[in-house]
Amino acid sequence: MSVGMVYMRPLRLAGISAVGEPHEQAEKSWTALNKWIAQKGFAREIEIGYGLLQQSPDGPQYFACIELPVTATKLETSELRQINLDGGAHFRRRYNGPFCEIPSEFSSMQRELSTDNKLCQDQSRPLLTIFLELKKFQLTGDIRSNNLIPVGVADIPGRSPRAA
Repeated sequence: MSVGMVYMRPLRLAGISAVGEPHEQAEKSWTALNKWIAQKGFAREIEIGYGLLQQSPDGPQYFACIELPVTATKLETSELRQINLDGGAHFRRRYNGPFCEIPSEFSSMQRELSTDNKLCQDQSRPLLTIFLELKKFQLTGDIRSNNLIPVGVADIPGRSPRAA
């Protein structure tokens, strides 16, 4: 298992969300997005998928996303929601296992992060799963991914917020 810090560049993504509990949202969203990818014939062009779990006033919201292929037309992309993903530092753990175990993996990562007195989770940015082999992605099989928790500097009393 590989654990560490990475810096993500800002990304322009397009995706689909669904209603329900977070795991149910993820399954419905990926099913719909994979169907869209197949119908539009983009399966060869799309290598990586992005799962975003963001807290909102209405509860957790999950988005299954991709970077749009350059060959996609405006009409095709109008069927998806456009999302700007802010860049920044992330706590990362590589994962290989069943899709349904990703939430417990994030819980483990959050516990580990909470023991670090220098970093904390940045609640303004979503939890992020980067699916490395979207062509092989199946909800029922093992997947390879990078799971990322956005981080910021922890509030330490007596220290300037600008101090690094």
